[in-house]
Amino acid sequence: MKVITAHKNPDFDAIASCVAAKKLYPDATIFFPKIQHKSKKQFLLQSLIYPFMEDKEFEPDKVDTLIVVDTHSSKRIEPQFAQLVGSVKIICYDHHKDGDLKCNESYFVNYGANTTQLVEKIIEKNIEIDEEEATLFMLGIYADTGRLTFTSTTPNNIRAAAFLLEKGADLETVKSLLEEALTETEIIILNELVRNKRIYEIHNKKILLSFASLDEYTSNVAGVVSKIMSIDNTNAAICIFRMGTTTYVIGRSNDLEIDVSKMLKEIGGGGHPQAASATIKNATLIEITERLSQIIKLELMEKIKAKDIMSFPPKYVYTDDTLGKVNEILSKSGMNALVVVDRKTDKVEGIITRQIVNKAIYHHMENEPIDLVMNTEIKTVDEETSFNVVKEIVLDEKQRLIPVLKDGKLTGVITRTNILKFLSESINREKPLQLQNISSKIKNILPPNVLNWLTKIGMFSKTLGFNSYLVGGIVRDIIMGEENLDVDIVIEGDGIAFAKEFAKKYSCKIATHERFKTATIITPDNLKIDIATAREEYYALPGALPVVEKSSIKLDLYRRDFTINALAVKLHDEFGELLDFFGGLNDIKNGKIRVLHMLSFIDDPTRMYRAVRFAARFGFEIGKQTDRLIKTAVDLGVVKRVERIRIFHEIVHILNNNNVRESFEMLKSYRLIRALDKRFIIDERILNYLEETEEIVKGCSLFCKDKNIKRERVFLSVLEYLFRRTGSFCEIIGADESTFEQIKKITSKLPQANGIIKKNDVDNLQIYNALSSMPLEGVLALYVLSNNKDRVLLYLEDLMHRKPLIKGKDLIDLGFKPSKIFSEIIQDVFNRQLLGEIKDKIQAIEYVKKKYKNERDNN
Repeated sequence: MKVITAHKNPDFDAIASCVAAKKLYPDATIFFPKIQHKSKKQFLLQSLIYPFMEDKEFEPDKVDTLIVVDTHSSKRIEPQFAQLVGSVKIICYDHHKDGDLKCNESYFVNYGANTTQLVEKIIEKNIEIDEEEATLFMLGIYADTGRLTFTSTTPNNIRAAAFLLEKGADLETVKSLLEEALTETEIIILNELVRNKRIYEIHNKKILLSFASLDEYTSNVAGVVSKIMSIDNTNAAICIFRMGTTTYVIGRSNDLEIDVSKMLKEIGGGGHPQAASATIKNATLIEITERLSQIIKLELMEKIKAKDIMSFPPKYVYTDDTLGKVNEILSKSGMNALVVVDRKTDKVEGIITRQIVNKAIYHHMENEPIDLVMNTEIKTVDEETSFNVVKEIVLDEKQRLIPVLKDGKLTGVITRTNILKFLSESINREKPLQLQNISSKIKNILPPNVLNWLTKIGMFSKTLGFNSYLVGGIVRDIIMGEENLDVDIVIEGDGIAFAKEFAKKYSCKIATHERFKTATIITPDNLKIDIATAREEYYALPGALPVVEKSSIKLDLYRRDFTINALAVKLHDEFGELLDFFGGLNDIKNGKIRVLHMLSFIDDPTRMYRAVRFAARFGFEIGKQTDRLIKTAVDLGVVKRVERIRIFHEIVHILNNNNVRESFEMLKSYRLIRALDKRFIIDERILNYLEETEEIVKGCSLFCKDKNIKRERVFLSVLEYLFRRTGSFCEIIGADESTFEQIKKITSKLPQANGIIKKNDVDNLQIYNALSSMPLEGVLALYVLSNNKDRVLLYLEDLMHRKPLIKGKDLIDLGFKPSKIFSEIIQDVFNRQLLGEIKDKIQAIEYVKKKYKNERDNN
């Protein structure tokens, strides 16, 4: 690995030299030394388009070439690089006289700026640079030559500057960076603003609010406000400065839609839309901050419409539906209120609540139509109605459900939950989530072809009027930095209709599953994409397969197993925007497995096994409430109501992940195996065998590289054998017939194979014959269960890889005519190989000539 670095506390010339060196050595990685104080240089580093290495990423043993720029002194470079001197190749570019580095290649010049000689090499090699690079290189030259006025300036510096100017170097940017250096006091203020900042955001409009307390009056704080606004890339910033007994508020905006003067007018200030200020006495920082927080929220809320926060497609019932039917719908959906629509006109007539339905049924009205008791005195809103109007209806007028209309037809609903969730999560982000939009992570993690298909899905769904989302485990793994190619898409609308149209347009293969409202697409480059209609599920009985109905993305995510799997990413609009309704992102960060609702394990008991799998796979902790719910579900015996094959599939997933012992320790602690059959007890002996099984399975990746093994069958063979006196482990977990038969064959052969390999006088041929008749999974299981591991290992590492030294073609060359004797001869020779009597092909040929001379002559 090649690494580029410069001297400690690098200046502009050093920073520019590093980037210029990267142009000459494109396969190298830049390591910028730490900057001792917050400064414009650090802001520049943060804005560079070039990725660079940080301390925690540095691995000295991987470095083979060190490229040092703007110094050749061992005392001026970071200690970890000085220690590499003498053990790696060192290339130096410098314009200073003094230095003690023993460079393998050295380029020393007497120029005013070191960047100049690197630019000369870029010109010499005809390497293209863009305007940003030209500007950075010009900054390096100007900084060290006093804008070409220092006496150290040479004609080379001027020629290089002329070249950079031709390449589009922006002198205004260079000038601003050189002139607008922050003072030490301003840097302290900036750091305090960064520490105290809050960012409010709606629909990509971001306003920063922060405060700082100063001992005395300080000028030019307005410059610091502009600086923090550019650092956080916000549309506007309002900063509060307490100076002595007076508080100053300064607002800046670079967005014509955000008027800071309007906001500061609320606290007695003024100015124009892009720059305003206020002076306040006799008020605390906290009071002013909280007041401005509310003002900013209101300013942003004015830009939000009902369509931006509504849930859709809406769930509704008809005026002539019976109260009994509506009660069933409310129970299945978990909702507390529903819109009521006229069946003939599709006009919204009212809303019905769970409380009213319950009271009516108490009075034996279950067969009566709901229009007798529904609430008709309700307000509806249009999709374009402002958020503030909606909020007033829900929170002030106490209407718990608002129908949203478009051209008089129901298109969505807004609930109190929509409002509160929006207020708490969508606007006030005191520490904004770095993964709010994860498009950059998606691009870094997923292969280009997958990214291309996701982009097409988003664009195409938009043309059909549908919303499309990437959901589930793939989103979780992208956030965790892991590649996952199980592409699951949810469509708000009609998933099957979307899949059919998409397949037609992009020449994909398609299979549909009408019952579950899903489809599978196979793209021309063989990527499998699962498409589902946004749906909700309810369970008629614990453990039964779910009944599926159309729904919204939020309710679709709510039906999932754990918060970490209930994440979605927008594809149709604002590509990469993360939807996290249930705190999954925070649970990933904190390493927690949490269910989404209290009846999750009652609805689907297999989720208990899944909780164990994810906890072991990711090293996460099962949350306290989730832990309690698992124990409660086990006590209720719900596991016995599940179709056993579903349990088997979950066990297979556990066995195909790492940390099998840890998984079974959790299965033991939750009694999830005993719940299937109380005779099967996971004890320390079983756990030790599982740990040893995992070790040999991992080892197989070294000596079974060309073999395809089914990992779960190794574990199942071991468990089946260990529990042989208790019963069939495969049977109690519900193994499918194929697996069950295969495991029975393996375990039936284990005693005989073990009896052969444990003999004192056993030879390689006997070992080979005993073990080659078994599937490889059985051999691995035998390694775990046998006391003669060295002989099993001999087979795994050596014997099973041996091939016959002669083939049929060799026999034909020797004059044999093809016949049944070929296989006898080849097997005979191979047996002699295993016994060590024949060591190479020459010996094999001689052996055949001698032993089978008569057979050849008779041919």
